[in-house]
Amino acid sequence: MMRSGMWTAVLAAVIALGATGAEAQSAWPTGPVKLVVPLAAGGSSDIAARALAQGLSQKWKQPVVVENRTGGSTLIAAQYVLSQPADGYTLDVFPTTHSINPGVRASMPFDTMKDFAYPAMFMDAPMAILASPKFAPNTLPELIDEAKKHPDQPLLFASPGVASAGHMGGALLESLTGIKLQHVAYTGSATALPDVLSGRVPLFITPLTGLTQYIDNGQLKLISVLGANRAKAYPNVPAASEIVPGLVVRAFTGIAVRAGTPPDIVQKIADDTKSVVNSPEYIQVSNSAGFIPWVTAPQETNDILQHEVDQWKQIAANQNIHVN
Repeated sequence: MMRSGMWTAVLAAVIALGATGAEAQSAWPTGPVKLVVPLAAGGSSDIAARALAQGLSQKWKQPVVVENRTGGSTLIAAQYVLSQPADGYTLDVFPTTHSINPGVRASMPFDTMKDFAYPAMFMDAPMAILASPKFAPNTLPELIDEAKKHPDQPLLFASPGVASAGHMGGALLESLTGIKLQHVAYTGSATALPDVLSGRVPLFITPLTGLTQYIDNGQLKLISVLGANRAKAYPNVPAASEIVPGLVVRAFTGIAVRAGTPPDIVQKIADDTKSVVNSPEYIQVSNSAGFIPWVTAPQETNDILQHEVDQWKQIAANQNIHVN
C-alpha cells in the first residue's frame, strides 16, 4: 500500500510539473521582445517590421520594440542577436542580403544556416528591371536581343549597391541568358534614380516599391518583374521567369532567432507572425507602403534560405562578385 501510494504521489508530481512547463511555454513571452532591424528607419523592411511588432505586441500583451542596428551589410545586427540568449526575446529581422553575404564574402562571422533558426518570412517586395524612356527595348526579350547584338558593348545597369539584390539580379540575368551587362553601383535607389531618369544609365534593377509613380507618368519603363509572379499593379507585364526560367529575385524580409531557441517558442513566433501578416491592419500598411504580405512556416523559411544561399554562392563565384 505504501509503495502504491508513493508511486501515485510521484505520478501526480510529474503530471503537475509537465502542466507547469506547458503553462510556462504557452505564457511566453513574459517580458519585452526586441526586433533588431539591420536597415535604416523608413524603408520597406523597417515599415513592415514595425507593423509586425505592433501586431505581435497586441497578441503577446508585451512590448515588442524595434531597434535599428545598421552597418556591415546586416552583419552587425545579426551578430548582436547571436550575442543574446537563445530564448526568443531578441529577433533578427533579415533581408535578402542575409542570404547573399555568404557568397560574396571571403569569411563570415557566423554560419548563416547553422547559427540561426528561421520562424517565418513576413514580407516580399517585387524586384523589377526598369529602363529610361531613351532605352529602345520595351520588353525583356527585346532587351536580351539588344544585348546580344553588341556583345562587346555591355549594357549598363544601376543597382542600390554592390552585392545588393539588384546587383545579384543582374548577375543572374547574365548567367541565365549569356548576355553581357556592366554593373554601376550606387548607395541606394534614391541616388541611382536621377542617372536612370536622365538616360545616363539605361537600366535599373531594384525593388519596385516607391517607383510606380515614375512608371505611371512615363519617366521609367517597366521591362519586367523579377518576382515569382506578375506585379498586381502591372498584370500585363510578364514576370521574367515566364521568359527566362529561373530568373526570380526576391527582396524578402523575415525573422531569425539564435539557434538553440526552444522549438515551441520558434513555432509560436511563426504562428503569431502568420496571424499578424494575415490581419487587415498589416495588409493595410502593406498596401500603403507597396510591399507584399508574405508569410512562411519554419521549414519552408529554412528551405528558401538554403536555396537562396546556394544560388547566390554559385552566381557570385561565376560572376566574380566579392565584397570586403
